[in-house]
Amino acid sequence: MTADTLDLAISAVLQRAADTIDDWDLCKGDYTDPIDGGFCTAGAIAHACALDASDWQDGHTPVYNDPDENTRWLARRAAALTALRALAGHVLPFTPPEDMSRRELIDLIALWNDDEDRTAEQVVEAMRAAASEVTA
Repeated sequence: MTADTLDLAISAVLQRAADTIDDWDLCKGDYTDPIDGGFCTAGAIAHACALDASDWQDGHTPVYNDPDENTRWLARRAAALTALRALAGHVLPFTPPEDMSRRELIDLIALWNDDEDRTAEQVVEAMRAAASEVTA
């Protein structure tokens, strides 16, 4: 599957993100761990949408000189953001993720992800449960 043929349905994104953590493990304190491997929650969601973790940051799109690719990149980032909102709504049900900015969502999920007692299994389980809620 290429970035052009990715299923951007929110449930599919969350399932792929869960698979990413299953395959690579969970990291804390950063989007990815380039030495030991692993992804944080937001990093896994970005990866599931064929994005780089840096694509969460503000700035011009990395493909601003190609209108078609730019449109595809924006669609992938929108899907990642929607998946992040769905997960936040699942794991922090008393927090209104629909009213949060991208930065606020990432910070909130990072706090949840980086909890010292948080395990990869808990993150994977939460992602799969959120994916089921989206499709229900």
